[in-house]
Amino acid sequence: MWRSHLRAGDVVVDATCGNGHDTLELARLVLPADGSTGGKGLVVGVDIQEPAVANTRQRLQAQLSEEQLQLTRVYQGCHSDLEQYLPQELFAGQRVRMVCFNLGYLPGSDKSIITTHRTTLEALKSALACLDIDGLISIMGECLPRRSHAVLPILFACRIL
Repeated sequence: MWRSHLRAGDVVVDATCGNGHDTLELARLVLPADGSTGGKGLVVGVDIQEPAVANTRQRLQAQLSEEQLQLTRVYQGCHSDLEQYLPQELFAGQRVRMVCFNLGYLPGSDKSIITTHRTTLEALKSALACLDIDGLISIMGECLPRRSHAVLPILFACRIL
């Protein structure tokens, strides 16, 4: 679904970047290695855990060109504060084309640190505020303990019309 929706030069956000697999895939989709975006496009990753941020940065540095890396940002923080990690110029021009969430816990880490429905709902509000008119929110939950997200579907995508 991401591949059919995204195009080179888009602005995308991985609101729960974890070990960086989704962040890297987003970068490959919107920041082609040939530099054909003309410096446009941006990939923003956010995660509350320092090891996740470090893993994501390491994965991006190992897989992306220097030009692509210049168009990526990875921050340590809560996804509920999503808007603070987005450059202000986004709100005056190019908007976010997609925000993705992979809910649960960081694979290979402390399973007691998980996303919660409270912070996720706040993050969804922030995501809606920054989305382009045809933006997409993608939510997955691969590592969810039972009942942790009772108010959220495990897998859904919502197209903003």
